[in-house]
Amino acid sequence: MKAKVAFTVDQDVLKEIDRLRGIAGRSAFINLVLKIGLRTYIANEKQAKRRESTCPIPREPNDN
Repeated sequence: MKAKVAFTVDQDVLKEIDRLRGIAGRSAFINLVLKIGLRTYIANEKQAKRRESTCPIPREPNDN
């Protein structure tokens, strides 16, 4: 199911979208780019959380 949204983008961004999209429709291209961007963002967030959870906590040296 699709939802119609409206937002503004910089003119340079729109020019780049139009340059890259070729014969694809603008909405279809933007939808694809957003999906790819969201997948990448989520993957990076998961990776950052994994790094945080596996980072060893520094310990005080033993005086033994």
